[in-house]
Amino acid sequence: MDFLVSLCPWRRSTRAWFPFSSWKMGGPSLRRTARMRLGLQLDGKSVTAFWKGWVVAGSKAGETVDSALVSEVTWSLQGNSLHRVESLITSKPLKIRRLWLAIPSRNSHFETVELGNARIERLTSNGTTADVQVKHADWPVQISAYATGDDSLGMGDRGAIPLHLILESKSISLTPGVPESWEITLSTQ
Repeated sequence: MDFLVSLCPWRRSTRAWFPFSSWKMGGPSLRRTARMRLGLQLDGKSVTAFWKGWVVAGSKAGETVDSALVSEVTWSLQGNSLHRVESLITSKPLKIRRLWLAIPSRNSHFETVELGNARIERLTSNGTTADVQVKHADWPVQISAYATGDDSLGMGDRGAIPLHLILESKSISLTPGVPESWEITLSTQ
């Protein structure tokens, strides 16, 4: 089972704005853990997290290993947008089997909009709109929606969370010393 993040006000932990990976590097399967280092920027509008500690699937809770993979994620506020950039770098050849990110939404409608060369995933309901855009990715990204229905992921402390936008990539190969990245923007109107 992948590590679950509980940093959001949902009754059950969900993977929200933190991608999760499952990968192998000549040994046991490893997964991301919450062990990280945060760096606040002087502008007061951005934060960077570095993940270096990883969990071996099936090991004791909280037991981490240092590996060749480092993930650096920067979140920044730009006007009415939250901008997220993640960079992955490894010191050994590495293949990520699955990397995915869920964006929970209180909106109940989903559509894909093409504006020029930009693909935008639009979440709407009751006069509110949230646009999600993968601005750049060094690997293919599949985008889908998950309707929670009566699932516990759809029950939040502040109301229903009927829809999760899922961004997923499979079979990502990383070369030592070569950073790979993806950029995602969430905007409101």
